[in-house]
Amino acid sequence: MNYRTLWPQRDSPDVDDWTFDVKGAAIADVTVPAIDPGLPSNLLVRRPDLASAEAQLAGANADVAAARAALLPTITLTGTAGLATTALTSLATGGTTAAIGIAASVLQPIFDGGRLRGEKAVAESKERELVETYRKAILASFDDVEQALAGTTRLGQQEQLQEGVQTSARESLRLAEARYKAGADDLLTVLDAQRTLFAAQDQLAQVQLNRLQAAVSLYKALGGGWSGGDTGLPAPSA
Repeated sequence: MNYRTLWPQRDSPDVDDWTFDVKGAAIADVTVPAIDPGLPSNLLVRRPDLASAEAQLAGANADVAAARAALLPTITLTGTAGLATTALTSLATGGTTAAIGIAASVLQPIFDGGRLRGEKAVAESKERELVETYRKAILASFDDVEQALAGTTRLGQQEQLQEGVQTSARESLRLAEARYKAGADDLLTVLDAQRTLFAAQDQLAQVQLNRLQAAVSLYKALGGGWSGGDTGLPAPSA
Protein backbone atom coordinates (compact mmCIF):
# COMPACT_ATOMS: atom_id res chain seq x y z
CA MET A 1 0.00 0.00 0.00
CA ASN A 2 1.29 3.43 -0.90
CA TYR A 3 1.77 5.60 2.15
CA ARG A 4 1.78 8.73 0.00
CA THR A 5 -2.01 8.67 -0.03
CA LEU A 6 -1.87 10.05 3.50
CA TRP A 7 1.39 11.98 3.54
CA PRO A 8 2.33 13.38 0.09
CA GLN A 9 6.00 14.03 -0.51
CA ARG A 10 7.28 17.56 -1.01
CA ASP A 11 9.61 16.45 -3.79
CA SER A 12 6.72 15.23 -5.93
CA PRO A 13 6.66 16.79 -9.42
CA ASP A 14 2.89 16.94 -9.22
CA VAL A 15 1.77 20.08 -7.40
CA ASP A 16 -1.51 18.39 -6.49
CA ASP A 17 0.46 15.95 -4.32
CA TRP A 18 1.62 18.80 -2.09
CA THR A 19 -1.72 19.03 -0.32
CA PHE A 20 -3.39 16.76 2.20
CA ASP A 21 -6.12 15.51 -0.11
CA VAL A 22 -8.32 12.94 1.57
CA LYS A 23 -10.28 10.87 -0.91
CA GLY A 24 -13.46 9.99 0.90
CA ALA A 25 -16.65 11.37 2.33
CA ALA A 26 -16.04 10.14 5.87
CA ILE A 27 -13.24 9.31 8.28
CA ALA A 28 -13.95 5.62 7.75
CA ASP A 29 -12.97 6.04 4.07
CA VAL A 30 -9.41 7.10 4.97
CA THR A 31 -7.12 4.09 4.83
CA VAL A 32 -4.19 3.72 7.22
CA PRO A 33 -1.38 1.69 5.62
CA ALA A 34 -0.70 -1.64 7.27
CA ILE A 35 2.36 -1.65 9.51
CA ASP A 36 4.87 -3.99 7.92
CA PRO A 37 6.66 -6.52 10.14
CA GLY A 38 10.43 -6.40 10.30
CA LEU A 39 10.91 -2.63 10.06
CA PRO A 40 14.62 -1.95 10.75
CA SER A 41 15.86 0.49 13.37
CA ASN A 42 17.95 2.40 10.83
CA LEU A 43 14.72 4.00 9.60
CA LEU A 44 15.03 6.28 12.62
CA VAL A 45 17.94 8.21 11.11
CA ARG A 46 15.33 10.03 8.99
CA ARG A 47 14.04 11.81 12.10
CA PRO A 48 14.86 15.54 12.28
CA ASP A 49 16.30 15.26 15.80
CA LEU A 50 18.69 12.48 14.80
CA ALA A 51 19.60 14.29 11.60
CA SER A 52 20.38 17.43 13.60
CA ALA A 53 22.52 15.51 16.09
CA GLU A 54 24.41 13.84 13.26
CA ALA A 55 24.95 17.19 11.55
CA GLN A 56 26.47 18.53 14.77
CA LEU A 57 28.76 15.51 14.96
CA ALA A 58 29.79 15.99 11.35
CA GLY A 59 30.49 19.66 12.07
CA ALA A 60 32.92 18.56 14.78
CA ASN A 61 34.80 16.32 12.31
CA ALA A 62 33.22 13.17 13.71
CA ASP A 63 32.74 9.96 11.77
CA VAL A 64 28.94 9.80 11.67
CA ALA A 65 28.96 6.26 10.27
CA ALA A 66 31.05 5.17 13.26
CA ALA A 67 28.66 6.99 15.61
CA ARG A 68 25.70 5.13 14.12
CA ALA A 69 27.50 1.83 14.41
CA ALA A 70 28.45 2.46 18.04
CA LEU A 71 25.23 4.01 19.36
CA LEU A 72 22.28 3.01 17.15
CA PRO A 73 21.30 -0.59 17.94
CA THR A 74 20.53 -2.71 14.90
CA ILE A 75 17.18 -4.26 15.81
CA THR A 76 13.81 -5.00 14.29
CA LEU A 77 11.15 -2.51 15.40
CA THR A 78 7.95 -4.33 14.42
CA GLY A 79 6.72 -7.90 14.61
CA THR A 80 3.49 -9.43 13.38
CA ALA A 81 0.28 -7.41 13.43
CA GLY A 82 2.22 -4.17 13.85
CA LEU A 83 3.28 -4.98 17.41
CA ALA A 84 6.52 -3.69 18.88
CA THR A 85 9.25 -6.31 19.18
CA THR A 86 10.69 -7.37 22.52
CA ALA A 87 13.97 -5.70 21.58
CA LEU A 88 12.24 -2.36 20.98
CA THR A 89 10.22 -2.58 24.20
CA SER A 90 13.37 -3.40 26.15
CA LEU A 91 15.21 -0.38 24.76
CA ALA A 92 12.23 1.94 25.22
CA THR A 93 11.65 0.95 28.85
CA GLY A 94 15.28 0.57 29.92
CA GLY A 95 16.93 3.17 27.74
CA THR A 96 16.69 5.99 30.26
CA THR A 97 19.05 4.23 32.64
CA ALA A 98 21.21 2.41 30.12
CA ALA A 99 24.63 3.67 29.09
CA ILE A 100 24.78 6.59 31.52
CA GLY A 101 28.33 7.47 30.57
CA ILE A 102 30.13 7.61 27.23
CA ALA A 103 33.34 5.60 27.44
CA ALA A 104 36.55 6.79 25.83
CA SER A 105 36.56 3.61 23.75
CA VAL A 106 33.33 4.85 22.13
CA LEU A 107 34.61 8.35 21.50
CA GLN A 108 37.86 7.27 19.90
CA PRO A 109 36.52 5.69 16.69
CA ILE A 110 33.96 8.49 16.29
CA PHE A 111 36.45 11.34 16.60
CA ASP A 112 39.54 10.29 14.69
CA GLY A 113 41.92 13.18 14.56
CA GLY A 114 39.29 15.73 15.40
CA ARG A 115 40.81 16.93 18.66
CA LEU A 116 42.20 20.41 19.02
CA ARG A 117 45.89 20.42 19.77
CA GLY A 118 46.70 22.08 23.08
CA GLU A 119 43.03 21.95 24.07
CA LYS A 120 42.56 18.21 24.40
CA ALA A 121 40.48 18.33 27.58
CA VAL A 122 38.11 20.95 26.15
CA ALA A 123 37.82 19.02 22.90
CA GLU A 124 37.05 15.77 24.68
CA SER A 125 34.36 17.48 26.76
CA LYS A 126 32.70 18.90 23.65
CA GLU A 127 32.92 15.57 21.85
CA ARG A 128 31.37 13.79 24.82
CA GLU A 129 28.53 16.32 24.89
CA LEU A 130 27.78 15.87 21.18
CA VAL A 131 27.80 12.10 21.44
CA GLU A 132 25.57 12.21 24.52
CA THR A 133 23.09 14.43 22.63
CA TYR A 134 23.06 11.91 19.81
CA ARG A 135 22.60 8.99 22.21
CA LYS A 136 19.67 10.69 23.95
CA ALA A 137 18.02 11.41 20.59
CA ILE A 138 18.34 7.73 19.69
CA LEU A 139 16.81 6.59 22.99
CA ALA A 140 13.98 9.11 22.58
CA SER A 141 13.30 7.80 19.08
CA PHE A 142 12.93 4.21 20.31
CA ASP A 143 10.56 5.37 23.04
CA ASP A 144 8.48 7.38 20.55
CA VAL A 145 8.16 4.42 18.18
CA GLU A 146 7.23 2.00 20.97
CA GLN A 147 4.50 4.32 22.24
CA ALA A 148 3.19 5.01 18.73
CA LEU A 149 3.02 1.31 17.89
CA ALA A 150 1.21 0.60 21.15
CA GLY A 151 -1.28 3.36 20.35
CA THR A 152 -2.01 2.17 16.82
CA THR A 153 -2.45 -1.42 18.00
CA ARG A 154 -4.73 -0.48 20.90
CA LEU A 155 -6.86 1.83 18.79
CA GLY A 156 -7.11 -0.72 15.99
CA GLN A 157 -8.51 -3.24 18.44
CA GLN A 158 -10.82 -0.61 19.92
CA GLU A 159 -12.11 0.25 16.45
CA GLN A 160 -13.01 -3.38 15.78
CA LEU A 161 -14.90 -3.62 19.08
CA GLN A 162 -16.76 -0.38 18.42
CA GLU A 163 -17.72 -1.56 14.95
CA GLY A 164 -19.36 -4.53 16.66
CA VAL A 165 -21.23 -2.19 19.00
CA GLN A 166 -22.46 -0.17 16.04
CA THR A 167 -23.60 -3.30 14.20
CA SER A 168 -25.59 -4.44 17.25
CA ALA A 169 -27.15 -1.00 17.66
CA ARG A 170 -28.16 -0.93 14.00
CA GLU A 171 -29.78 -4.35 14.30
CA SER A 172 -31.64 -3.24 17.45
CA LEU A 173 -33.01 -0.25 15.58
CA ARG A 174 -34.13 -2.44 12.70
CA LEU A 175 -36.01 -4.73 15.08
CA ALA A 176 -37.54 -1.79 16.97
CA GLU A 177 -38.80 -0.28 13.72
CA ALA A 178 -40.25 -3.64 12.67
CA ARG A 179 -42.08 -4.03 15.99
CA TYR A 180 -43.34 -0.44 15.78
CA LYS A 181 -44.74 -1.03 12.31
CA ALA A 182 -46.39 -4.19 13.59
CA GLY A 183 -47.92 -2.30 16.53
CA ALA A 184 -45.92 -4.23 19.12
CA ASP A 185 -43.84 -1.26 20.34
CA ASP A 186 -44.35 2.45 20.69
CA LEU A 187 -42.42 5.26 19.00
CA LEU A 188 -40.38 5.97 22.13
CA THR A 189 -38.70 2.57 21.81
CA VAL A 190 -37.72 3.41 18.24
CA LEU A 191 -36.35 6.78 19.30
CA ASP A 192 -34.29 5.17 22.07
CA ALA A 193 -32.85 2.70 19.56
CA GLN A 194 -32.00 5.58 17.23
CA ARG A 195 -30.20 7.46 19.99
CA THR A 196 -28.22 4.32 20.87
CA LEU A 197 -27.16 3.88 17.24
CA PHE A 198 -26.19 7.54 16.86
CA ALA A 199 -24.10 7.35 20.03
CA ALA A 200 -22.34 4.22 18.74
CA GLN A 201 -21.66 5.88 15.39
CA ASP A 202 -20.29 8.97 17.10
CA GLN A 203 -18.01 6.88 19.31
CA LEU A 204 -16.77 4.88 16.32
CA ALA A 205 -15.95 8.07 14.43
CA GLN A 206 -13.96 9.33 17.42
CA VAL A 207 -12.02 6.08 17.67
CA GLN A 208 -11.29 6.19 13.94
CA LEU A 209 -10.05 9.76 14.25
CA ASN A 210 -7.82 8.78 17.17
CA ARG A 211 -6.43 5.91 15.11
CA LEU A 212 -5.56 8.28 12.26
CA GLN A 213 -3.84 10.59 14.72
CA ALA A 214 -1.90 7.61 16.09
CA ALA A 215 -0.80 6.81 12.53
CA VAL A 216 0.47 10.38 12.19
CA SER A 217 2.37 9.97 15.47
CA LEU A 218 3.97 6.77 14.14
CA TYR A 219 4.93 8.55 10.92
CA LYS A 220 6.64 11.26 12.96
CA ALA A 221 8.30 8.74 15.28
CA LEU A 222 9.77 6.81 12.34
CA GLY A 223 10.78 9.97 10.52
CA GLY A 224 8.72 9.02 7.47
CA GLY A 225 6.57 6.34 5.92
CA TRP A 226 6.92 2.62 6.40
CA SER A 227 5.52 1.08 3.21
CA GLY A 228 6.94 0.42 -0.23
CA GLY A 229 9.25 3.16 -1.49
CA ASP A 230 8.70 5.46 1.47
CA THR A 231 11.56 4.01 3.51
CA GLY A 232 14.52 5.63 1.78
CA LEU A 233 17.44 6.30 4.11
CA PRO A 234 19.84 9.26 4.08
CA ALA A 235 23.53 8.49 3.91
CA PRO A 236 25.68 9.48 6.91
CA SER A 237 27.11 12.99 6.69
CA ALA A 238 30.68 13.10 5.54
